[in-house]
Amino acid sequence: MTRQELTKEFIKVERHADRIQFSVMEIPWGRWGNICHGVWVGVTSLPADSGPEEIQVAIDGLLDDPRYFKTCVECFELTPSDWMDGTICQNCGTLNYGAIYW
Repeated sequence: MTRQELTKEFIKVERHADRIQFSVMEIPWGRWGNICHGVWVGVTSLPADSGPEEIQVAIDGLLDDPRYFKTCVECFELTPSDWMDGTICQNCGTLNYGAIYW
């Protein structure tokens, strides 16, 4: 996914009267590896009067934060950290090693 696609799907920016709230979609795993519905988790905020450049810097910071997104060492794609198996994305794990993720 591109950074723009990741932002659209996994980062939410909400304006409130007193702040701009940034949330990241976490994808918890259920029993037996079954994926659960994603959960929005508030991770940071900016003052309400922050401009577009400051908002973009905050988004870029989230995309570069390994708590939320990591780059696969095999395909070099930036991926949500919840979709990583160590340093390899689940797609590469399946394609290259036969791993099965449910």
